[in-house]
Amino acid sequence: MTIPKEIQENRIAWAKSDVQRDKGLTMPEDVEQFCQIAYAEDGLAAHTLNVYRPKNAGDTLPLLISIHGGGWFYGDKELYRFYCAHMAQLGFVVVDCDYRLAPEYSYPAAIEDVCRVVRWSLENREKFTRNKHWFMVGYSAGAQLVSQYCILAGNPAYREQLDFCTYDQLPDGVALNCGIYDMSMDNDHIGNYTHETPAAQKKLLEQVLDDKLPNEREVLLHAVPECRKALSDE
Repeated sequence: MTIPKEIQENRIAWAKSDVQRDKGLTMPEDVEQFCQIAYAEDGLAAHTLNVYRPKNAGDTLPLLISIHGGGWFYGDKELYRFYCAHMAQLGFVVVDCDYRLAPEYSYPAAIEDVCRVVRWSLENREKFTRNKHWFMVGYSAGAQLVSQYCILAGNPAYREQLDFCTYDQLPDGVALNCGIYDMSMDNDHIGNYTHETPAAQKKLLEQVLDDKLPNEREVLLHAVPECRKALSDE
């Protein structure tokens, strides 16, 4: 197929930007890497993932599945390897995956792959941890895919209308960074997701915006009670 010129140009420009972003970074020596693991049996390079785990940390860390961004047409797991290794240092077993991109693969390829990644991660997590708690994080297009995964995983009637591979397991919590979605209708019920009072939510937001929280792990500890319990299992 012919790739539109605009997509080709954006891929090149974004790749150059990412190279500059990662310039000088090296993988931490205190993190184990399990690379190029197939999560589907079709041999596609896009159907592989990496797992990162801190060395000598035991087998009680919660699982974190990371879905990369890139406008659904750009990116791969390697672009997030330093971030995922950093999250492993903070106390997670991190799954960093590829998924099929547009326009080479049209919808619903990406969300179907996310479902496959979740299934593989949960079916294989005992190889890396005994902790049953698990979380998802997504960035931009990845955040949209995480939100869509949670919607279909939590809605059997919706899943029945879909003609692609889905899954029905919901994470203990999610972090959606700069995704494309409209949650404006749910503002009255946000407390149901965070288990915090509006005042506590406002305080947390102010702390994050003022960079008073030291890292993403601390944000999860404050925002999601299930995450607090999972991380306390360490």
